[in-house]
Amino acid sequence: MTIDSGASADFQRSTRMPLDAVVRLHFEGTVAYQNGFAANVSATGMFVKHPEPPPIGTRLVFEFAIGSQRKPAQGAGEVVWVREKYEGPGRPAGAGIRFAELDDLSRQNLTEALFEFLEASLGDRVAENPEARALVASRPTHASAG
Repeated sequence: MTIDSGASADFQRSTRMPLDAVVRLHFEGTVAYQNGFAANVSATGMFVKHPEPPPIGTRLVFEFAIGSQRKPAQGAGEVVWVREKYEGPGRPAGAGIRFAELDDLSRQNLTEALFEFLEASLGDRVAENPEARALVASRPTHASAG
């Protein structure tokens, strides 16, 4: 596995939720979109399974659906680490992508999906987990239009 020494510690430690979604990717310097398979996602990035992951530093745009209601998330990111080949169960080839840009709706959809995951995973223990409490406290609320 290759890791960008400048990769943020926050990116590495963010709460991750499993994600079972096709991610549409367009890597900088390529003509066509490609599909990858998201294995997990956090507020700061995601891991995308890909048989030929791009090099560290590659910029890209992406789109995928998230959460129980399969809401859209799209934005731009950068490859910050790669696993060039399959290394065994739970360690597929792919790339760690740090989010560089997410529009407001995508960020809201991602935050809601992470909250759903934490709530389902931790239940009453959310109150005991500082990171979960912080996420719950920052959960967006839907304001009425007008």
